[in-house]
Amino acid sequence: MQQDEFSSNLKDVNQWTRILHIALFAIAYYAANVVLWVVVLVQIGTSLVTGGPNARLSDFGAGLSHYIFQLARFLTYNSEDKPFPVQDWPDGSWPVEPVTQATVETPAADPVVAQAATKAEGVASSDDSEVKKPSHSAAKKANGEIVKSADNDEGAGPVAQ
Repeated sequence: MQQDEFSSNLKDVNQWTRILHIALFAIAYYAANVVLWVVVLVQIGTSLVTGGPNARLSDFGAGLSHYIFQLARFLTYNSEDKPFPVQDWPDGSWPVEPVTQATVETPAADPVVAQAATKAEGVASSDDSEVKKPSHSAAKKANGEIVKSADNDEGAGPVAQ
């Protein structure tokens, strides 16, 4: 059965048409990367001379980067949409999600972890009116168990590694 499927795939005109398009768009991808480097170098020169980038070249660079993205998606079989010249040239105003700083959340399900994190941040928890800073010896951990110290009878709590 696999031999028949392989044979039919080899004879499928759509497969060969896709491979031909991939070869042509791979050449376009290479050329677009060369143009990208020219844009980068001209923008560096413009920035050094004028103190800022060229706005029209920035707009072209945005469209070019979108085009390279479209090419990469088509070449890697992540899109069936053929890029320029089959489609219009991208204008560069495609949606880009802003990069946000990752936040670390304390698991609320474990009250010991939440309390230790609250104390580590220097914020008093609702059941503790005074924030105690654990001493160096109180922050020890042995085999996953909390080690109590002489100056902290409650134990140090979990230690972040």
